[in-house]
Amino acid sequence: MAAPTAGLHFTKGLINKLEKKGVKIEYITLHIGLGTFRPVQVEDLNRHQMDSEYFEVSPKTSMAIHNARKRHKKIIAVGTSTVRALETIAISGFQ
Repeated sequence: MAAPTAGLHFTKGLINKLEKKGVKIEYITLHIGLGTFRPVQVEDLNRHQMDSEYFEVSPKTSMAIHNARKRHKKIIAVGTSTVRALETIAISGFQ
């Protein structure tokens, strides 16, 4: 299991403060492999071995993201793996 490095400072107290300010918080599940933490050791990036990773987005979270996009609301992703997952959803046209 990977450490929640990007969200490490998001304590329950901080999340509660954000929610009191009207920030809607949704979660996705990231299945991250050790390859995420493996340094690139080749000059040619095409030769860098990437491990597969996957993510899960609940229907509730998917609908919240879809509705936020439709209303032109800001979506802030915490962490590069989260950003990549949301980019995948956007590019694939998933809703």
